[in-house]
Amino acid sequence: MQTISDTDLINFALTHVRYRLGGREFPYLDCWGFCRWFYHERFGVELPGFLSLSRQEALNTPPELAHIRQIAEPQDICIFGLVSGMGIFHSGIYIHGKFLHDSRFGCQLADSLPWHKAWFQAEELL
Repeated sequence: MQTISDTDLINFALTHVRYRLGGREFPYLDCWGFCRWFYHERFGVELPGFLSLSRQEALNTPPELAHIRQIAEPQDICIFGLVSGMGIFHSGIYIHGKFLHDSRFGCQLADSLPWHKAWFQAEELL
């Protein structure tokens, strides 16, 4: 199986992925569907249809990319949820020092994270 480079796959995703709540079929993906698609295309790995949380870190301030850089490894899945325990509300991939994710605003490679009062987990899945 020939694998595509991170850069090529990121560029492809930024132009072709379209957000759809609950989306699991390319190109219409939600945030977790996007993570599953990316891992399948890049590494040939099938991620589960659900999220299993093993490392959580409570944050009382907005999660900053600088904080993620201290604890995440490249290609970790980043998962965000509400401190109040309401569950997961977003996921994406830490890659090249940025946060790659799909949201209602489309697929983005972000330098910052807009969520506040969230817990954060970085999960190594490879």
